[in-house]
Amino acid sequence: MVEIKDLQIRPEVCQNPLIVIHLKSMLLYGFIVSTEQKHKRFSLRRGAVFTISFVISCALIVSRGFESLAAGATSCATAFLYLSTSITIVNAFFQRARVVRMCTFLHDDINKLMELADEREKKMFAATVKYLRYVTAILWTPSVFAGFIAYADCFYRTIFMPETVFNIPQVLRGEAEPILLFQLFPFGEVYDNFLVGYLGACYALFLGITIIPCWHTFITCLMKYIVIKFQIINKRLEAMDISKLSPKFSLQPDMVDNLNEKDLNYWRLKMCEFCVQEQTKIKW
Repeated sequence: MVEIKDLQIRPEVCQNPLIVIHLKSMLLYGFIVSTEQKHKRFSLRRGAVFTISFVISCALIVSRGFESLAAGATSCATAFLYLSTSITIVNAFFQRARVVRMCTFLHDDINKLMELADEREKKMFAATVKYLRYVTAILWTPSVFAGFIAYADCFYRTIFMPETVFNIPQVLRGEAEPILLFQLFPFGEVYDNFLVGYLGACYALFLGITIIPCWHTFITCLMKYIVIKFQIINKRLEAMDISKLSPKFSLQPDMVDNLNEKDLNYWRLKMCEFCVQEQTKIKW
């Protein structure tokens, strides 16, 4: 059983530029909690409800649909997207303590790496942060925009053209076309079950346009962290810049020029050892 203390993350970790957007979204979602956050148990329960709702939405999409293959094509695409995401989210939900450790390790490791960074390495890190912001915006903007279109179409038709919304029996008989929202989420006959068929579809769309792009870009952030770390380590190793070996070693930059060949080789071996250790450390 996971304890609340294992799901708490430090506030400074949430401000890490690589994952700041995603951690704040996870805090709002209730996936994890901050050490300074109030009502932690309520927040975690909210995250559990969202996760269960997402899985139920996926199950409903997979198990239900329209008889027409053309009408069901859109819902099938949505189903595959929800299914793949729900598998990873459920797996991560039961390993939330590991996610917290991963983010904490990322934050501490990046800070330690940047302590001895030169201008070029800082620019490399800044370029990575900029890239991740672009990727997040590129993946999130179309998702939110498409969701807004589906919501606008649904609400407009509900108010001004209700006969085109509450027509599921005609749709099932092939006499009418469903609205965009019901093509994405065919949850059942609206007449028989308004809560599931109509409000359930709206709720599932909200989960989809928020959770799916957030989760996928979060995974991208973890991968780019590994890439930028290896790039900086390989740069230092290629240049044999032993002055940036590690803060825990006593070698100072002004001492490098005064080293004899024997000591220089010793620190070069230390440099190789340090780089190998840093690369094997990323196991989580």
